[in-house]
Amino acid sequence: MQWLVQSALHVLLLPPAALGAFYLGYRGLAAPEPLLAYRFQYAQLGLGAVSVLLALFPYKCVNGVIRLAFLSAQGMEVFQIVATLMESCLWTLNACLAVLNWAQVRRYSTLPDSNTVYGTPPPAKSSP
Repeated sequence: MQWLVQSALHVLLLPPAALGAFYLGYRGLAAPEPLLAYRFQYAQLGLGAVSVLLALFPYKCVNGVIRLAFLSAQGMEVFQIVATLMESCLWTLNACLAVLNWAQVRRYSTLPDSNTVYGTPPPAKSSP
């Protein structure tokens, strides 16, 4: 029963946190608001760190890859190995995507060929 409560907490807490981070990045680039893009970068790195922890360390309902070292010879061992590897691979993919998103937003948070940050007024054009 305890794993059911913990699984429900994972379902109820992680997706809204990821949605909030996505909103910060989307609004920070679309508005453009440099503060929101800045916050997105740290929120995305934080979610990536959580994904790495969930991929590595087994705890209650999370099957980290380190769990493979502690499996005993049981009837469901093949299923446990496959489930643990699949879950760890998906968490690792999520962490890689978080780092990629962080790098992309960091690259696009400044205008090309200038040091102007989004949200600042454009340079004045000289009229002929």
